[in-house]
Amino acid sequence: MRKVRERGAAAIETAMVLPSLVLLIAGGAYFGRTATVRHTLTDIVSAATRASTMSGGTIKPDDEVKKHVGAKCPGGVTVAATDTFIVAANPSAGIEGIRSLTVKATCSLGSADSQGLFGFVTQGTVEAVSTMAYPAWK
Repeated sequence: MRKVRERGAAAIETAMVLPSLVLLIAGGAYFGRTATVRHTLTDIVSAATRASTMSGGTIKPDDEVKKHVGAKCPGGVTVAATDTFIVAANPSAGIEGIRSLTVKATCSLGSADSQGLFGFVTQGTVEAVSTMAYPAWK
């Protein structure tokens, strides 16, 4: 039989542990979502970089990234593409040189007015960078 002094102890223990448990679960869900968005964004940026280099520049990587990201970045996405020469021309091989295309995308996970994780984490960003070298044909 329980003593009179132990009545309500389980309720008090639950009230002490429950907020920490809820915060731990919500934080895990938030970081899981961030990891999923990072993985997806990396795949999209890599595919856009490859498509642009294989098309000879007719496909713009920023358009490709924005087209495939969609609602995965609720705060929007910014894309910067840099195309540079890394090796000089080799006329005997018919190559003007080797170029390098670097595409960097930054995805905002929330807008300024979103509540995020109970108002504690309202915004976050995820970045993905992809670089690919390709020949600059004549």
